[in-house]
Amino acid sequence: MLWFSMSTKVTIFIKSWARDLKWLSYALRSIECNWETPETEVVLVLDEDCRGRISGSDFNLDLSVFYVKPWPDGYCHAMYVKTMADEFSRGELIVLTDSDCILTGPSDLNDLGAYQPIIPYMSYKEHNEMYSVSPWQRVTERLARQGTQKHYMASTPIMYHRSTFAGMRQWLTRLHGQAYWDLVYSGVEFRPERFGTHPITLIDYDLLGYYADHFEPGFYRVRELKEVQPSKWKQYHSWSQSPEAMEVAKVWNLTIPYF
Repeated sequence: MLWFSMSTKVTIFIKSWARDLKWLSYALRSIECNWETPETEVVLVLDEDCRGRISGSDFNLDLSVFYVKPWPDGYCHAMYVKTMADEFSRGELIVLTDSDCILTGPSDLNDLGAYQPIIPYMSYKEHNEMYSVSPWQRVTERLARQGTQKHYMASTPIMYHRSTFAGMRQWLTRLHGQAYWDLVYSGVEFRPERFGTHPITLIDYDLLGYYADHFEPGFYRVRELKEVQPSKWKQYHSWSQSPEAMEVAKVWNLTIPYF
């Protein structure tokens, strides 16, 4: 098991894009108001067309912003960037969250499991019964070359040790004899209405969770979602146009992506 001093650096990491910037501003404000762990940096990775559209000076945060050229498949590219979070950040512990994930009350490192982070999961049997069109089990099993019954993308955010990111990439590179970029790159434009047939090339949380569960078990507590305390973070799935997301968007004058 890894041990850290109380001054261990923590990174909150968000990948976002132009049509989610208003959601992102709301998410950052919620972190500014409610995140209580000192020595925390916030890292944003934005598509290059976002340059100049958000300023670190607008928030009382240790904020770094990086710009990247997205793939034609912006959906898979966002997941790829999140699996590269250690390349952009300084934290020994890295919290992956999204620009439509809002911190609704006071919270700190302990709510995510502190130095032995909690990875929630649900069974793929349960997940697949809930979602008739879901590629995640197939994609994870193809990349892991093993069957899996755990869906590790059961909650957002999730915190990981820094070592897990590079370890996961190196594992897949050895397993497939192929560079990580080449293994997961997608040049097919993503549209949500074609989700069921889109060639998904990776899944960030499931790959990181699978690696953590199988190769770094002493570093984490892998728990069934129903055994985990309800999160103070709430994800609104901004792309979905659900009534809840639409109401939040209306109140906060937010843009719903894709529509």
